Amino acid sequence: MEKKRELKEISLLKIEMTILVVLYHSCLFFSGNWFTCVNPVFKPQYFDIFSKWLNTFHIQTFTFISGYLFFYLKSIGNYSKVCDSIKKRAKRLLIPLLFTEIFWVFPFYIYYFGFDLEIVVKKFILLESPEQLWFLPMLFWIFVFYEVFYEKITFSIKNIVLIYLFTTFIYGILNQLEINYFNISKAVEYSLFFYLGGFLFYKKEKLNNKVMLHIITMSILLLICWFTLNYNCKINNVTKVLRLLLTTILSSLEAILLYKLSDFIINIKGETLDNKIYRCFKENAFGIYLFHQQIIYITISIFNGLIHPILHCSISFIISLSVSSLITILLKKNKITKKIFAL
Repeated sequence: MEKKRELKEISLLKIEMTILVVLYHSCLFFSGNWFTCVNPVFKPQYFDIFSKWLNTFHIQTFTFISGYLFFYLKSIGNYSKVCDSIKKRAKRLLIPLLFTEIFWVFPFYIYYFGFDLEIVVKKFILLESPEQLWFLPMLFWIFVFYEVFYEKITFSIKNIVLIYLFTTFIYGILNQLEINYFNISKAVEYSLFFYLGGFLFYKKEKLNNKVMLHIITMSILLLICWFTLNYNCKINNVTKVLRLLLTTILSSLEAILLYKLSDFIINIKGETLDNKIYRCFKENAFGIYLFHQQIIYITISIFNGLIHPILHCSISFIISLSVSSLITILLKKNKITKKIFAL
C-alpha cells in the first residue's frame, strides 16, 4: 500500500509539473525573450515575473521526480545490468527525441525561424537547444551517471553541498566556454536535483510538520530575496553569484513543497482523485510535453496583439493542452507511432 501511495504522489506531481510547463511557455512569449521571430505587442511585467518564478522550479522538480523514481525502483529490487539499463533509458528518451525532432519540432522551426545551416546543426544535430526537447538528452546523461555510480552513492547534507560546489564549478567552466553539446552542460547543472529526489526518497519520514513549517518560512523569505535580486538590484558579479546560490536553494525547497502538496492532495482526495481527467493527464503527460510548444507558436501567431495578454495566455494554455493531448491519443492508437514516441 505504501509503495502505491508513493507512486500516486509522484504521478500527481508529474501531472502538476506538465501543466506548469505548458503554462510557463504560454506566458513566456510576453517577456519578449522567447519565440523571438514575432514581436509581442504587449509586454506586461507581471508575465515576466511569473514566468521567471516558474522557471525557478518546474524543470528542477521534473528532474527531482526522475531522481525519486530512480532510487525508488532501485529500492524495490529493479536492478539491471548497467548496459541494459542505459539501453532502456535511450529507448525511453532518445528515440522519441529523434522522431519528435524530425517530424514535429524541426518543420515548425524552419517555418517560423528559417533555415540557417550553422544554427540548425547546433540546435538539432549537436542538440545544444532543440526547443523543448533539450530536457530529454539532459536527463539521459544524468541517468547514465547515476546508473554507473549507483553503488557508490550515499545521501547526506555534506554530499549535497559537495555536489552543488562541484557541479556549479564544472557548469561555470562549460558555460564560459559556451559548450553545451548534447546538453551535457545542462546535465551537470541539473544533476543536483536528481540527487535531491533520491535524498527525499530515503529521508522523507523526517519531513514532519515542524520541518515543513521551517521550509515554508524559509521559502517565503528566499522568494522575497529572489525578487529583490532580480528586480531591485544592479547586476554585477556579486549579485550573479548570490542569485545562483539563492535560486538553487529556493528551487530545492520548492520541489519539496510541491511533493508535500501532492502528498496532501492524495490524503484529502484519496481514491476520488482517480477520475477521467486525472487518468487522461497521467496517460498523456509525456506526449503533452513533446508536442505542446509548437501549438503555442500557432496561437501566438494568430492572437498576438488582438486580445488582452491574460486572455491570450489562457487560450494558448487551453488549446495547447487540448491539442497535444489529442495528438498523443491518436498516436497511441498505432503500434509504430506509440513505440517511436514512447507513448
